[in-house]
Amino acid sequence: MKPQGPTTQNAYHESGVVTAFVVVLTMALLLVTGLVRRYALAYLAASGETGTVSVSRDTTGDLVGVVVPFSVRSSLLTLAGLPVLRGTGEASARNCQGVVQEENC
Repeated sequence: MKPQGPTTQNAYHESGVVTAFVVVLTMALLLVTGLVRRYALAYLAASGETGTVSVSRDTTGDLVGVVVPFSVRSSLLTLAGLPVLRGTGEASARNCQGVVQEENC
């Protein structure tokens, strides 16, 4: 038999509410993460680029990272056996709210 005081009765009835809230909040965050990733990939595709997009969270906030490989044909370096120069470009953006310092949230 469960104790029937006002405190234990309220805690017993509200236990499922907290679980439901956590599930809904987690699903919303996953949805937003998916939308951000898709938007970044669509932006790359619209600009004619390919790359990888990562969405993560660190101690200062949400972080979106993009890595884009590129190659450039060289004319003079072809004589030295390097017809194409390859590299990657990396960028990241952070979601900051309120007053923040430059380069840090």
